[in-house]
Amino acid sequence: MPIAVIQGKVVVFAHVPKTGGSSVERYLSDHGMMGLKSDRRIRGFPCSMQHLHSDALAAMVEVDKADLNVMLVRHPVARIASEYRYQMRKRGWLRDRLSFSGWLRYTLTRRALNPYYRDNHFRPQHEFELPGAEVFRFEDGVDTCIATLAERLGTPAPATSIREKPSPRRDFAFTARDLARIETVYAQDFARYGYEMGRDALLEAGLSADMIP
Repeated sequence: MPIAVIQGKVVVFAHVPKTGGSSVERYLSDHGMMGLKSDRRIRGFPCSMQHLHSDALAAMVEVDKADLNVMLVRHPVARIASEYRYQMRKRGWLRDRLSFSGWLRYTLTRRALNPYYRDNHFRPQHEFELPGAEVFRFEDGVDTCIATLAERLGTPAPATSIREKPSPRRDFAFTARDLARIETVYAQDFARYGYEMGRDALLEAGLSADMIP
């Protein structure tokens, strides 16, 4: 969970994996000093510094002293879709032998046994949220989050629109059972951040029609 010092202000950014957080990190690092940003795991920690969730971070630093406290969230199904493409970028038995549904079952089972599985990438989003955080939705544009930071910090807004770095292309489709499994595991994220599971909501979240049962 990166912490930045910019224009004399302390910014805490809860980096939820696969929500466009890398773009926010780049903006913060371009305009100030960054800490807790490493993507490498340090001995004694179960995940990298940049993907620490709220309980782990609160045990290390006084986050209530921050001047700005922000996070990005994303529709849980779209987040899983992005994660799948990201995880499948390298060959291995998960990629070569499992269908998407098989991968999802395996991954969520591993996550249930170890919440830090795959560098905290499958932890529910609400577990990254710090008290008093200003929450932005990926679907409203990462630009919205960065523009707010620029205004509050007195730093220049990006000259061009920010886009998520795309994961490698991999075609797949969700089954009704897949969607039900995601809705159960991430129920608190759906409720807390106002996401829905209907077809229209999934299309608005960026899924293509052929991915939805």
